[in-house]
Amino acid sequence: MTNNIDDLRNRIVGNRYYDQEADESFTVVGLSSHDGKPVLAFFQYDDGVVWDELATPEMLSPERAENLRVEEGGIDSERYVPLGPGPTLGESDRLCPSGEHDWTPLPQEIWPDGVPDGSPDTLAPSDLYNRIARCKRCGPSGEVVSQLKSHATPWFCAHCGDVWEELSYAVDGWEDTPICEECRHDLRSSD
Repeated sequence: MTNNIDDLRNRIVGNRYYDQEADESFTVVGLSSHDGKPVLAFFQYDDGVVWDELATPEMLSPERAENLRVEEGGIDSERYVPLGPGPTLGESDRLCPSGEHDWTPLPQEIWPDGVPDGSPDTLAPSDLYNRIARCKRCGPSGEVVSQLKSHATPWFCAHCGDVWEELSYAVDGWEDTPICEECRHDLRSSD
């Protein structure tokens, strides 16, 4: 016997929808729960942006759920048109254990002359890359796995922003953050 979280997860996670309001398609890549009730459905829009929606009207009063047009599964049938299957975070766990993703395209394929400097009115190159990059094996964007799974997309040093083949994680205060060897040395020297 499945509970309401498993039932909802089985029905919506991995399904693609067209968002008529945003004029863009997305995939429901995951579902969170709290106290045995589904809370948020996580969406990956085709431009790589991660978004969340209330996953169940049970968390709201009937009037509030109706006002927000939240239906079971967080899928507003007037706004979202079903399109079929897509990637899920569950597949990411199975196909890419420990966050070992196979990203495409690589930064050097996007920027063969080197990563441009970001400007205040544009996305930082690493943020843009996270939206563009997809894992060849499991499918989610870099932004989705970095925000929802705390996996890092490779190559961008979080300290200097440059692209590197090898990054380190063993720096006090930066333990879960990818740092290049040059910055690792500089950060350790400044302690």
